Amino acid sequence: MMQIIDTAIDLMRRKHKKGEFYYWILYYAYLSPQQCENAGAILQLLETKGISISLRTYYVHRDEAIEVLSSILWGYTSQDCEKITNLLTPD
Repeated sequence: MMQIIDTAIDLMRRKHKKGEFYYWILYYAYLSPQQCENAGAILQLLETKGISISLRTYYVHRDEAIEVLSSILWGYTSQDCEKITNLLTPD
C-alpha cells in the first residue's frame, strides 16, 4: 500500500500542472518525518522553498492537493478492483 501511495505522490508531482507546489504542501502537512506544530510552521517551511502564501490560501491549496492525490489513488484502486472483479465473475 505504501508503494502505491509513493507512486501516486510521485505521479502527481511530475504530471500535474501544480504538482511540485502541491507536493510541498502535502509534504510539510503530512509526509515530513518532522511533524509541524501548526499551519504557521508549514507556511514558514514553504517559504524556504520559495512558496509564499497566506494561511487561507494554504488551506485552499492543501484541500486541492488532497483531491488531486485522492483522484490518483482512486484510479489505482479502481484498476485493482477491476482485476479482482474479473477474477470473481464467471466467464
